[in-house]
Amino acid sequence: MYKYNLSLWLSDETLRKSVDLTQIDKETGVDYPKAIKVDAVEHYNEVSKRSRNFKAITECDVVHISGVSEIRITLESEAVLNIPNRALKVYSSFLANGALSDLVRYNSLFRGSSEKVESAIQDELSNEDLLTILIRCAFRNSKEDKELLDSVKEVIKSRYQD
Repeated sequence: MYKYNLSLWLSDETLRKSVDLTQIDKETGVDYPKAIKVDAVEHYNEVSKRSRNFKAITECDVVHISGVSEIRITLESEAVLNIPNRALKVYSSFLANGALSDLVRYNSLFRGSSEKVESAIQDELSNEDLLTILIRCAFRNSKEDKELLDSVKEVIKSRYQD
């Protein structure tokens, strides 16, 4: 499992400075904390169960520091995420089309940042895990994936073509 810490904040600067996501909105009655920390997380985790790469939000908190609200998320993924914030599309879409719809500006709700904090790689891979990794490498076709596949090809050639 790979673990990422992500931070999200409202993309509109004016709203970012005026909306406190740790409170219930007094005008609309929208319970921002419940929508962000409970409803959207449950929806995300339920949808993610059906994806090829299982992901889960394991922690979610909203803090209000220096007049700006920030959503802090811990995301776990079975596969490496090149752009972890993109993995939260289901999460942010749920909020943008629901409780936080009045905060969307220019088709955008959040901006964010992320950092990889941990990768738990088992000492030994099962045959199924190895095959899954090789298939993902073949489909992604990045430079690193090509290098890995080339090295696997060399090992197979040296082992089985004698």
